[in-house]
Parts: sequence; structure tokens; C-alpha cells
Amino acid sequence: MTKIPVLFLLTVIGMLVMGCNSAFQQSDYLHLGEKYDVVIERDHLGVPHIMGQQDADTAFGFAYAQAEDNWSLIMDTVIFYRGTAARHKGSEAAVTDFLVKWLGIWDTLDDGYATQLSEHTRHYVEAYADGLNYYAALHPKQLMRGVFPVTGKDIVAGYMLRHLLFYGFDSVMRELTSPERQRTISEAGGVVIDALPVGSNAFAVAPVYSTDGATRIAINSHQPTTGPVAWYEAHIQSKEGLNIMGGLFPGSPTIGVGFTDNLAWAATVNKPDLVDIYVLDINPDDPMQYRLDGQWQALEQRDIDIEVQVLGFIPWTVTREGLRSQHGPVMRTEHGTYAVRYAGHGEMRQVEQWLAMNKAGDFDQWRDAMRQHRFASFNFVYADKAGNTMFVHNSLTPLRIPGFDWSKYIPGDDSRLIWQTYMPFDKLPQVTNPTSGYIHSANQTPFNVTGEMDNPERENYRPEHGFPTRMTNRAHRGLALFEQLGPISESEFSLIKHDKVYAANSRAGKFIQSAIDLHLDTGTPNKYSRAQQLLREWNLSTSIDNRQAALGACLIGAEWL
Repeated sequence: MTKIPVLFLLTVIGMLVMGCNSAFQQSDYLHLGEKYDVVIERDHLGVPHIMGQQDADTAFGFAYAQAEDNWSLIMDTVIFYRGTAARHKGSEAAVTDFLVKWLGIWDTLDDGYATQLSEHTRHYVEAYADGLNYYAALHPKQLMRGVFPVTGKDIVAGYMLRHLLFYGFDSVMRELTSPERQRTISEAGGVVIDALPVGSNAFAVAPVYSTDGATRIAINSHQPTTGPVAWYEAHIQSKEGLNIMGGLFPGSPTIGVGFTDNLAWAATVNKPDLVDIYVLDINPDDPMQYRLDGQWQALEQRDIDIEVQVLGFIPWTVTREGLRSQHGPVMRTEHGTYAVRYAGHGEMRQVEQWLAMNKAGDFDQWRDAMRQHRFASFNFVYADKAGNTMFVHNSLTPLRIPGFDWSKYIPGDDSRLIWQTYMPFDKLPQVTNPTSGYIHSANQTPFNVTGEMDNPERENYRPEHGFPTRMTNRAHRGLALFEQLGPISESEFSLIKHDKVYAANSRAGKFIQSAIDLHLDTGTPNKYSRAQQLLREWNLSTSIDNRQAALGACLIGAEWL
């Protein structure tokens, strides 16, 4: 009997299985170019301008233009949002696949896609998916096996996951999978600990604070220059009301920040407390039960299958436990069993709100779109040619019961602690047309974004709401410049954007001052005394000709915000 080498057999099986995974037939999608009425033109910088008859026509062309520029990246995002990245990328992607399935993203989509999203929105995202499929049909040699066809659900899944990652949900996964418990369990009477935000700037001035009566807005989010969250610029237009230009992430059918003929908006990352971790009390006699209100409740259980590519070509399925409690998804670890409840769970209508914002023609329409309140986070700064300006600390803020420090782990045996509702949009910290005439958002607390008399009142909010209280250097400096320079000219507006000075009252400035004030013993090496003298001479500017800036900036280190 002839023996077949195991490796050869595995190779053949792997190739057969992977080959069978592809259900994409080019001929089924080549006709899509005739279905949609759209023109794509590129300007001298290569930026696409997409003009369609209907919104769906524009979405189709929008997808095709993005595919021309970011094809590999778009394919990578599709498999990430599906939870199938490990099938193509190997075991390193298995963690993100588990996250997608553990959260039940696709269960939510399958249950609600046809009923929660409007028909217009579904047509829009499905037309966008058609644009990707049409490009794929025309470029078969560029395809990743088993990825196509793309559907409207794939596009919606992207919005659902991106919103979670921007407010830091991924850090929860890292925390729960740590070797030891990372936080104590909350008891009555505590305060919220602020998280560290990431960088973005957005600011606006109204005509009352401009030397020439103009309204101005700066859109300056700090994104990488490459990768899935690098800005892609485009202009989309239709005869159904779309006419907007701005930035978006590749694989998205809507503009994220940008402008129309009448209005503009910017977004900055905010970090309210939007995730709660509950410590479950597991029945010692039955590991599938947890205590809630004095009764043992059964955990929901299902298998989570992760398909992993081994040795670069062999498919392998790994099965992990998937659990849920009344709180949310559950994870067992060596240091405890935890349930997670997070803002935006079960929400899939983010794309619908983005589309409404893209089509808004004036302030009332834009604010009505914002009142859909589908986004878990992001600050927004708005301005329009009518002179309106607005800041809103947008968030799906859980309405938690008072008396607990919600920054710690929460007892999982009390159903009163399982929050069910969010703070209404109109109750969120926000400022509309401040008398000061300016708004400055730089990842700081929402209670200090404009002139002192116009800020939201912090006393109206409680610690359990989880709003950040921290100021950033950019916030200190920007607000000071607006106050000092006003009314603001066009050149001064640009000066604020390109300012290179640390604020003396920021954490960074105070840190430098503490180094200056440090008493050095007489025996201290001369180089430290010289360094201290350099800091003493530093005016906190980081301009290219500043001789003290290198030492000061390096010393500040983590204080860069």
C-alpha cells in the first residue's frame, strides 16, 4: 500500500477547502456598471469627485473610486469586520475575530438589518457594496480568495466596530485577558478616574468674533497618514441632496468630517466612561449559573468558531466558549468571570445618521440628524455660513444609578446596576452660539470649551455619568489664544492652528516648572545644573530655532497632550 505524506495530504486538502470557499463569479457582477448612473472625475491632486443621479448611484461610484485607491486595505477591513481575518492572515488575527463574534456583531446585523435600517439606507450601502463587487469583477487577479461578494451588512458592520474602537473598547479586552485582575470591585461612594484621550483639534469662530465677519472652522483630527484610519478625501454629490466634501476612512460610504456649500463640521475623540465590567458570582456547584438578585441564573452558551490559516495555506477551526449574561457578553479568566456592558451594544444605525448629516442643508437639519443619537462617542464642532456654531460632547452616556465608583469593576449580582437607557441628546454637555464667539475642542473636558460664561455647567452632571474632567495642553493654549487675540482675523485663525507653544498652566508646563524649582545639591554634576538653566531660559516654544526646546520636549515625554 502506497503511503501518502501527511504534509502533502494537508496541502491538497487545504487547497481544496480554500478553493471551495470562493462563491464569487465575475460574470454575475459585470453588469453592475450599467445599473448605476454615475460619473467619477479626479482633480489635479487625484481627489475623486463622484456625481450620481440618485444617492445610490453616488454610493456605487464612491466605492469604485475608493477601490481604485485603497483596494488591499478595503479587503483587509472587510475580513476584519466579518471576524474572518485569521482565515486569511493567520493566528495573529484570531483575537480580533473572537472579539467580533464574542460581541455578537453579526447576530445583531442578521436580526435587525431589514427592520432597523430604512429602505433608503439599505439601498445606499448595498449600492456601495455593488461598487466594490464591480471593481472585483473587473480585476480578478487582485482578489483575496473567499472575500467576495461584499454585502450591505459588511458595510454596516464596519460602522458598528469602528465606533467601539474609537472610544477604547479594545482596551477592555486587553484588560480582561491580563494575568491578574486589573481593578478592584466598586463599593458605594467613589469618584470617576479620567482616562487619557488621544489627540484631535477642532475650533470655530462666529462672525461676532471675526474681524471680517466671517465664520471659520478648523478640522484637525490627528490621524495616521496610512492604514485603516487614515483620512481619504472625496467629494460626493447626487440630485437627491448629497453635495459634501471631506474625509472618511477607506471602506466607508459617508463623509466623516467635511463641508458643504452651507455648513461644516469637525470631530474630535472624546473618552467618556462608556464600558462597565461586572464581576459575576458563579455557582460553585454549577459553572453555568451566576447569581442575580439572590437567584441563580443560567448563562447563555454557544460555540465561537475561529477559522485560522496554518502554515500560510491550511485552514483550521478553533472553537472557543461564548457566554452571555443579562449584562452582556461574558468572559471566563483565571482571576474571575466577567460580564461587559458597553454603550452602543445592539446599535447598527450609525451609517443612517452619518448619511443624514451628509445630506443636511442647514443647522436645523444637521442638529436633527445628530438627535438620532446613534454614535457612542466623538465631540462635534459645527459652523455654517449663517453664523451658527455649536459644540456637543456626543456620547451614548449610560444612566447609571449613583453611589458607586463606576470606574472600578461593578458587582454583578444586582440587577439595578444593569443600566438600560442613555442620557438624551439634548441633555448632553453642549454649547450653541456662545456669546464669546469661539469654540475650541482638543480632547479636553466638555466643561471648558469656550468663554467662561458660556461653558456647560459641570454641576448639572454627576460622577456616574463618566464625563472627562481633564484639560489638555492644546486646550489650555488654544482657549488662551482665542481670549487674548480676539476678535480673530484670518491670519490669527491660522496662527492658532499652527501654534507651537506649551501652556504654562498645562500639566506639561507645570512639569517643566517643577524641574526648574527642583533643589540640586552642591555636589550635583554640572550637566544637571546646566540642563536646569536651559529649562529656566525656555519660553515653552517649540519653534525650529528654539535652542531649549529639544531638552524641554524630551523631558515632558508623556505630557505631550
